[in-house]
Amino acid sequence: MGIVGYGSIGAQLSVLAESLGFNVIYYDVITKLGMGNASQVASLEELLGRADVVSLHVPDLASTRWMIGAKRSLP
Repeated sequence: MGIVGYGSIGAQLSVLAESLGFNVIYYDVITKLGMGNASQVASLEELLGRADVVSLHVPDLASTRWMIGAKRSLP
């Protein structure tokens, strides 16, 4: 599972997902220590290339509104 935005909600989701058997990777613009076995990836593109499922947890800002779209899609 890939988590975009590893604030309080994203981090708690990673704990829940891991307890259900998911391998968790996450992307955040700030370097953060992962909870459990979650590991941070260097770029959004890397996360999209590796994750089977992606969950977005970012604020609704002009800079994040279209971060996933036609130009950036899952392989």
